[in-house]
Amino acid sequence: MLLIIPLALAMLPSLLILAFTSKMKTKLLLTAIMGGGGWFIALIARMPILVLFSKGFQENYVIVAVASSILAGVFEEPARYLLLKHVLKGGGNVDVNALVSFGLGWGLMEALVIYVFQAAYAGLALNIDWVKLVPGALERNIATLCHVALSFIVAYVIIKGLRLIFIPISLHALANLYATFLLQITENPWLIEGFLALALTPTSIALIVFSWKTIASSQFSP
Repeated sequence: MLLIIPLALAMLPSLLILAFTSKMKTKLLLTAIMGGGGWFIALIARMPILVLFSKGFQENYVIVAVASSILAGVFEEPARYLLLKHVLKGGGNVDVNALVSFGLGWGLMEALVIYVFQAAYAGLALNIDWVKLVPGALERNIATLCHVALSFIVAYVIIKGLRLIFIPISLHALANLYATFLLQITENPWLIEGFLALALTPTSIALIVFSWKTIASSQFSP
């Protein structure tokens, strides 16, 4: 039963923030669901390419990991752009709660598919100690914060022009490449999560603040 601890750690913080942010309004909950759907569509879209890389470089994990990191940005951020442009109706009236809800939905779907299902299997079928699953649960919260930040950046791109789409694509890929780099220098999951938190948490918060200030000034300037 202790397996519920890492599973809750992976999902509950974001679910609580979503409940608070959305105030359980149907429109914002649907926005979160749309975000989750966007992540899943982007995953399915890049799977054929990932399979080709995996088959072509079976003995080189690093190349596959780098390719996966880059493809995540290439596929997810255009998908995020298209969906958010629909949510924000072209960027004419950007709602901060909609951006947060969308990003949380995106991150929650990723946490569910990438972590929860696999952690549940590892704990129940493979008898992996629940404590060993905690670092991965904490990582999901960092990743979800990054997805919220990327949603704000994509909203900024919607306001400023599609030519800037390379910004969220690059940031997403760099965050994934950083995690891949950490995996190459240490196998200690607590060290990996610590360095991820130190680098990505303040960066994500700074990007959210910068993006929102820019968006707000664009919306409300005379």
